[in-house]
Amino acid sequence: MQSNLATGHFIVHKGENLMMRNVTPDLLSWLTEQYDRAERKETWSLTMEVAITIFVLAELIFSILDYKK
Repeated sequence: MQSNLATGHFIVHKGENLMMRNVTPDLLSWLTEQYDRAERKETWSLTMEVAITIFVLAELIFSILDYKK
């Protein structure tokens, strides 16, 4: 959709040919929404990876301390 928006081609929506410049505001809103959605998913995945790493590190430290006893 970004490519079509940049070149100004026609798209077919519900059997009707639409010029890209006629749907630009709606399309820009949709593209922004999709970008934000992907960014939230990536941020959540990174947060989960950090949390898992911290829990594994904590378990390793507790295991080492328990082994020395």
